[in-house]
Amino acid sequence: MKQFIITHIVNVILTGILLAMVALPSLGGAFLVLEPPEVPVGTVAGLQTMPGAFVVEPNRSDFDDLVSFKPRMVSQWTFVDELRLTSFSDHLAIYNQLYRVRNTSSAPIKFRVRLMEVPSQSPFSQITAVSSTYDQPYFGTLVDQEQVGATLLDVDQPQLFSAGTSVLLGTELLGVLAKRGSVLVTTPIRRGYPMGERVYPQPLVWTPEKVLSWETQIVTLLPESWAYLTFLVRGEENVGYTTESASLKFSVDLLP
Repeated sequence: MKQFIITHIVNVILTGILLAMVALPSLGGAFLVLEPPEVPVGTVAGLQTMPGAFVVEPNRSDFDDLVSFKPRMVSQWTFVDELRLTSFSDHLAIYNQLYRVRNTSSAPIKFRVRLMEVPSQSPFSQITAVSSTYDQPYFGTLVDQEQVGATLLDVDQPQLFSAGTSVLLGTELLGVLAKRGSVLVTTPIRRGYPMGERVYPQPLVWTPEKVLSWETQIVTLLPESWAYLTFLVRGEENVGYTTESASLKFSVDLLP
């Protein structure tokens, strides 16, 4: 009898454990599985990020009525804006630090700026967008005067440039074939340039003839750091001193 009682008690305990294993997932599910957030945590080609990993802030205070914005986040990975810029004929207008991109996550992120549509009926002869981190300039300059056909460009701020990318010199987009210290080995230049001419690292570049570059360089941001987007607009030449505006649709995209 005593052995029967012990066996019965053991069976009751085992049955209780089995029932608990069946019941806990349904009864305790609300504690163990969170409801998906409005913008779910996700993975894009290996990039682990959290909602709100980056913020893009238009500069609404420094340019008065010369610019206007229509910003929106189309996903947790992509910011889009329809930017309206003003050009000045025969002049280059520089909208310095027009946007700030902030990494609000606890992990590094990468982003780039991409032209989404070709502007139509634009009064501009060239539009350029350049990205730069908060602690770096957005351009370098030529250390020496350069002649037509030159392929060795000595620049200051060499840390801004990398082999396998492109640079904008004047109105020419040049491929960077190699980098040797402060010297960039590029495709041949088609005109001469004076010492001090600006050199922009892999910008987005549009001209009425074609898009020279659809996107900027990739920028890596550490947690709680930021970068700036600067836009340069060259007005049409020989049309008298006028100001005109046109829209540009672009995106800022997180990358893996």
